[in-house]
Amino acid sequence: MNIIDAFSDPAFSLPKYNNKEIFPLTLESIYQEFFTVLDKIDEGSIVDKIKENKTTLHSFCDRLLQSVNTYYSGFPSKAYFEFEEALTFIADFLFPEKAGSVAINPDEPYYRARQWESIQFDRKQMFHVPFEKREFVTTKRFSIPGLPCLYLSNSVYVCWEELQQPDINKMQVSRLKRENYGFKFLDLSFSPHNVEQMLKGVTSDLVGKGITIPGQPLDNFARIALVYIMRWPLIAACSIKVKERGGSFKPEYIIPQFLLQWVRLNKEIDGIKYFSIEANIQPKATHSLSQFANYAIPTKEIKYSGYCPFLTKSFSITEPVSFATLKDQIPNIMEHNKEKFAIAVYKVGFDNIGATLMVDDTEVLYWHTVFGKIEIELSHMPLEKISND
Repeated sequence: MNIIDAFSDPAFSLPKYNNKEIFPLTLESIYQEFFTVLDKIDEGSIVDKIKENKTTLHSFCDRLLQSVNTYYSGFPSKAYFEFEEALTFIADFLFPEKAGSVAINPDEPYYRARQWESIQFDRKQMFHVPFEKREFVTTKRFSIPGLPCLYLSNSVYVCWEELQQPDINKMQVSRLKRENYGFKFLDLSFSPHNVEQMLKGVTSDLVGKGITIPGQPLDNFARIALVYIMRWPLIAACSIKVKERGGSFKPEYIIPQFLLQWVRLNKEIDGIKYFSIEANIQPKATHSLSQFANYAIPTKEIKYSGYCPFLTKSFSITEPVSFATLKDQIPNIMEHNKEKFAIAVYKVGFDNIGATLMVDDTEVLYWHTVFGKIEIELSHMPLEKISND
């Protein structure tokens, strides 16, 4: 088996499902299947590197499992330190100067949405939950109860999916822009399919530059594959769908919340970029999971009230709009306006350029959907920073 075939194997597919009686058994099963496929890889320059790193990879997975079991035993603090220890096994693949983070494009747009009935939100209400209202911060995938974070998506479509597909007319959306050029994210947004496509475009006999892997230099092909293999157990542990949505305790959130805590303590990384496990990936759609991206950015400067000064300095934001309001202002909004799109195309980001969504069993260009139309209109709206009080 070669590495591309391995990434196509169901063992590598994401997201995962909690289908065992208890969550630790689900995670253990996921890793067992992962190693079974790794053992079958017997072609290419990656084989020797997998063998060299397999002990480290086993230790990493064992520590993650140990952390989850310790949490189940009623010792969350000890469990976190075990998680922190686990990350030391793959530290060379996580830190900014190595292979595990991404400096985001400061001009790339980000979106944040909220549902509404009759209240028109303002810019501040579209930012993170203010510190004096932290009791409303509940447990979610990358959300520690009580810790305000700024959650963003790379498209209005992802916002809609993350809100469980509300009435599009009752969803207000703001566009945000980065103002801090040194921002760094731990990038967990690559899906196996995305990496597979990257590998198919890489010439294996060319020596790559820019990413340092301990040991001998690797060619482009093997380096990309090894980085992803070493990080996959963490990505998988953060990409497990919740079995009991109504439950107060969601074990699927243990590792993602520990990772957010780790990022909160790490001065070299500002947030986490991850793919949406809510987005509906349709067979004919040109999107991959990696294009359905979210960002979790924990607050850094904690106050008793107001907003994080670091984040208010780092982002500008538009006033929120709803599709209902846009329709009133622009009755023909769903018609394609070439001139307006030509101006907006440089502001709406490149993840969705050429992408399609399935609408009523018909493949439609993203920019012809209601989500694309909202993004085009938002691209023309003024951006302002909010005060931190």
